[in-house]
Amino acid sequence: VQGGVGEEGGGELDGDTLMDRGSALYREGKVDAAIAAWTQALVLFGEGTAVTLKETKAKVTKRANVLLALASAASKQQNLDKSLSHSREAIEALEQALGKKAEVTPMYARALADHGVFQHMSKNHKRALEGLERSVQVYDQAIAASGEDRLTPLLLRMARTEQFNTRYNLANLYFTYGNIGNARQTAELLIKRFNSGDANMNDLTFVEISHKDPPKNPTWSR
Repeated sequence: VQGGVGEEGGGELDGDTLMDRGSALYREGKVDAAIAAWTQALVLFGEGTAVTLKETKAKVTKRANVLLALASAASKQQNLDKSLSHSREAIEALEQALGKKAEVTPMYARALADHGVFQHMSKNHKRALEGLERSVQVYDQAIAASGEDRLTPLLLRMARTEQFNTRYNLANLYFTYGNIGNARQTAELLIKRFNSGDANMNDLTFVEISHKDPPKNPTWSR
């Protein structure tokens, strides 16, 4: 099987292994093989019945992670309709399975952010802004509720990093669309959080507020 997707060592690969395999293939530029692995993982993550809320959350989070990977791969193939479809499916699956709990779930925030980026790439500027703004709000809520929701230190650190990256993208988006006031406010908040140690980035190349014309191709952080 191309890219080694399928059986390994005489046994079927599980969903987590297929997800990791797909990610490795994607990094190697083998997009079709990565998509094949992720598609298999999506099927496996859909099998079985979750009983507790914890099991339901784990199950739907894994499926959403795969869907967002497929959405990213589709964008690389210039198929933005499929990117939007996959990311929308991830959002709706999380909402349906978790209800109000989705509002404090980092994966839900990530799905909203990715969907917003694909909306931007599709020239749907209003929906792009709505997606990233909503994502930042959900990240804020998820981090604030981290004690109650029992996020592990690793997941909390990842949520903070993703939140920072999403705000960075939102600042770029504001600037691209000519909303200089919001761009400056968001950039200043990012700088403040970075200086306080509440972020983890090696390089802060924020939107250059002094420019008169917005950049044609904003730099996205992921």
